[in-house]
Amino acid sequence: MIHYSINDLERYSGIKAHTIRIWEKRYRLFIPKRHSSNIRYYDNEQLRKLLNIATLINHGIKISKVSSLSEMEVNKHIKEFAAHPQSTEAQFEIYVNELLSAAIEFNKQAFDSMFNSCVVRFGFSQTIDRILYPLLTRTGTLWCTADVHPAQEHFISNLAKQKLFSAIDGKSGGEKKANRKYLLFLPQSEEHEIGLLYTYYLLLREGESAIYLGQRVPFESLIDAVKTIKPTHVVFFSVTHQRLNELQKYLIKMSKSFPNQKIFVAGNMSQLNKLKSNKNVSVLRSKADINLHLSSFSL
Repeated sequence: MIHYSINDLERYSGIKAHTIRIWEKRYRLFIPKRHSSNIRYYDNEQLRKLLNIATLINHGIKISKVSSLSEMEVNKHIKEFAAHPQSTEAQFEIYVNELLSAAIEFNKQAFDSMFNSCVVRFGFSQTIDRILYPLLTRTGTLWCTADVHPAQEHFISNLAKQKLFSAIDGKSGGEKKANRKYLLFLPQSEEHEIGLLYTYYLLLREGESAIYLGQRVPFESLIDAVKTIKPTHVVFFSVTHQRLNELQKYLIKMSKSFPNQKIFVAGNMSQLNKLKSNKNVSVLRSKADINLHLSSFSL
């Protein structure tokens, strides 16, 4: 059984830890368990319950009312909201929570079924943008804003990769802006490619010409690729925790080796925010940054 801290609950549900503690005391919604060291923790069942509560709260049901509902009544409300949502945004939130519930239970069949329902209802592009993207952001597997439990990280990442590769297969790219060419890769020490894959998908969807090299690319191979492909932009992610000076050296090496390219780096923001700037290197902090750069660059 996976154990969650109250900070984990906050990250997954979007409900502040302080609020969760108040609900515990006032409504007895959760009864934390304790390790032998007396440290509090929560289990899958409690996390799933909180996700359902978050859905009802977001649809305007007061916590005092939610606290009196049985599990069957809660599920009934969620089904009704999914069928007749108050808004499209509220419906997206339901699906994000339902997919997360399936993921924490390692239920691939439920995850795939829910995802396919989203595609039928909203289309692939909206499903990726409004449901899968928020799911990955919330679990910390996209921009690495938080740590996730290793088993769940692998499970969610692999499911997300399948969906992203499917989306990528439907995009040819290079149709609108032939004067730009993007090269995407992960350094030799990196293998967490969800963020890079999502960036690749966004570029292709916008009609950009992009080539994806994948994980663990040696620097010598990158140099050869740049010479052959002649990209205008190079994009990579730095996710793995490493010494700050080593990462700084790598960025300097990138900047000097590819002075004619615009270089983008994203990933572990706790490290990237501490780096000194390089003249042709920009940090991507979110999807909004990608869209901003796409709209502002003209080579």
